[in-house]
Amino acid sequence: WALPALAGAGAVWAFVQPRDAEVIRPAGFGGGVWGNRLAWQVTAFMGLQSGLNFCGFIWLPALLTERGLTGMESGVVQAVYILVQAPIALASPLFSRIGRDQRLGASLSLAASLAGFLGCIYLPVGGAWFWSALLGIGQAANFCFAMMLIILRAPNARIAAELSGMAQGAGYLLAGLSPLLMGVLHDQAGGWELTGPLVTVVTLLAFAAVLQAGRARTIKL
Repeated sequence: WALPALAGAGAVWAFVQPRDAEVIRPAGFGGGVWGNRLAWQVTAFMGLQSGLNFCGFIWLPALLTERGLTGMESGVVQAVYILVQAPIALASPLFSRIGRDQRLGASLSLAASLAGFLGCIYLPVGGAWFWSALLGIGQAANFCFAMMLIILRAPNARIAAELSGMAQGAGYLLAGLSPLLMGVLHDQAGGWELTGPLVTVVTLLAFAAVLQAGRARTIKL
């Protein structure tokens, strides 16, 4: 699967080479947005909410199968989790109108995703359809807010490019820890009970990050 990705990267590289346009050269690591506190807050929210979404994509079917659903039922519940995210993503421009800034909307979406996760882990498995849908709605909104923050916190195209690279580069490195830890906790405990505290802690950290990153302001370098 690396081969199609490399082919696509090569095609994109050929198209994005500058011709006569001005070249925007991002600052190196440690300079530019890398030394800005607000940029790190945006990056933290991007990584933490992405980590929750990765946990859902990777572990939800296994979790529900171990809790009593058949493989087919778990796959359908996973499909529900994914499909509900599409209309939420399409409606993402509306999210910017929730409250005076992004703190309220992102807090509501984090609460929805946490409730969905905990419902799937602890509550009767017969309600997994509802909880997975709520989880999907929350996760889709979380991602929309994360992408929105990259745009809204950048005062110009140069900083937007730097912030996007930082938030999605460092952020996705951070995101990879959550599904790894979820798997480790499952193996250590022999069940999913300890993963509830994990997703709760990750959600609370994301909440703390977005309370800062969601304020109406822009990066000043």
